Amino acid sequence: MISVIRLRSCGLVLALLAIGPAVRAQQTPQTPAPQGTAKISGQVTRSDNGKPITNAVAQLLPASVSAVGKRVKVDAQGRFELTEVAAGSYVLNISADGFVPGAGKPIKLADGEVLAKVDVVMAPTSAIDGRLLDEFGDPAPGIWMQVAQLALVVGRTRLRPMNQLALTDDRGQFHIAGLPSGDYYLLALSGPFGPPPGMSPLPSDDRAGFAPTYFPGTPIASEAKAVHLDEGKDAEVTFALSAEKLANVSGTVVDVAGRPVGPASVMMFQTQGGDVRAFIPAMTQAGADGSFRYRNVPSGTYVLQGVAQAGFGILLLTVDGAEQSNLQITIRPPTTAHGHISFDGDGPPPPTDQINVTVRPTAFVSSPAMGGGMPRSRMNDDFSFDLPRLQSVGVVMASAPPPWRLKSATLDGKDVADTSYDFRAGDVTGLEVTLTSRVGSLTGNVVDGDAPAPGCSVIVFPDDKTKWAYPARLVTPGRSDPNGAINVGGLLPGRYLVVAVPLLLVQEIDPVYLESLREAATSVTIDEGKAGTVALKLIKR
Repeated sequence: MISVIRLRSCGLVLALLAIGPAVRAQQTPQTPAPQGTAKISGQVTRSDNGKPITNAVAQLLPASVSAVGKRVKVDAQGRFELTEVAAGSYVLNISADGFVPGAGKPIKLADGEVLAKVDVVMAPTSAIDGRLLDEFGDPAPGIWMQVAQLALVVGRTRLRPMNQLALTDDRGQFHIAGLPSGDYYLLALSGPFGPPPGMSPLPSDDRAGFAPTYFPGTPIASEAKAVHLDEGKDAEVTFALSAEKLANVSGTVVDVAGRPVGPASVMMFQTQGGDVRAFIPAMTQAGADGSFRYRNVPSGTYVLQGVAQAGFGILLLTVDGAEQSNLQITIRPPTTAHGHISFDGDGPPPPTDQINVTVRPTAFVSSPAMGGGMPRSRMNDDFSFDLPRLQSVGVVMASAPPPWRLKSATLDGKDVADTSYDFRAGDVTGLEVTLTSRVGSLTGNVVDGDAPAPGCSVIVFPDDKTKWAYPARLVTPGRSDPNGAINVGGLLPGRYLVVAVPLLLVQEIDPVYLESLREAATSVTIDEGKAGTVALKLIKR
């Protein structure tokens, strides 16, 4: 049997047909094969024309103690053979310049086992070629170009920049390569917003200070238009920078008593509708005296965020072309939540070192928009806990080994697991977290036509659409195995809908997307501590 892995990315969705049942050499039970006698072979071809890819490299990465990595280049026909492989668990990676890298395939090998016809189909990458103009239609050199993709982050779609960057030349031209097929948003960054974080600064010129401009030429992130790339085909664009009134902005980072705080990091984000819709920071540093300054800030609304050893602070700002000085970003010390964990279920509770309670931010104006990570709790032997370094508005989350999962979290009798709470105001006590082991599960299989559908996403979501909104903790993803079987656990009792779709590589699932699946979904009821079964057909949309 020929098994095919198809590596392809489209926007936020990666379609992957996983390796199916492999051809296995028959072993004599009485005579075990010696160590290092397993073998894997296959061919790497292009998705657009089926021709072999001759610059590919096949690599087995060890995933267990007994495994030993292997690496080999393909031949002129795109074929590879990894021989004398030790028994163990591996991840098979195929890479090639000019082609989209794909998710590695887990493989478990026994002594003497042979996996043949492990064929891989790879999609060629694409590029964006463009020309950037200034407000007079002249070439705009020395401007950083960056691509971003739309992502659902904390319940709202936001532009998240990617690592692909280019600098316009003296003709205003740029080239951004290595992109999978999909939709991309193109940003032109200058002045305080360029270069992007991590890039070495360049000498400023007279053109520095344009507003961050999104294709096709707007300073408003929500009005940006996507550039669509077909597989292996380039796109050409031309657009102009958005000219805005510019102003200098300066001030001091201070503590709650008004005393300077420094050094400190300061980040400035554009806001729209009171929220950060694009993670495009203008970054600077406040000195030992707490002072900071931005030059050539375009007109617009912003949030200034200060991060120091002493804590975190924000300042909302409107820039209209007039210089603003003597601004103050007030750093507030982080707070601590004190609470206790209760258990609803049979059997012993999990070890304290395997339980974590945290707060996930639900807004990026009042909370750090970049970096920092979520705080971790300190657990005590009696399952009381302290959750330090809180500095955001957010919801309480808790993790523990299966079958335990978060049932509820309350503070002063109010739900804080599904409703945001402002943890910035001060320390809190009495946070009650309940973990339950009385959860259900869902088993079954997925077919595509008459064949099993391996490697697809299974989404289990509440029948009640009011529970789809962020944090949507009852929306549970799963994945079918190489035989198309599914097993989704940790489900709280209730009525659910379940669908199978091509593999989704997203952290959050859009309620609009769930609504589009409702009609084709299968209805199931999950009882406390019980297992349900379902038979699904792959939905392709």
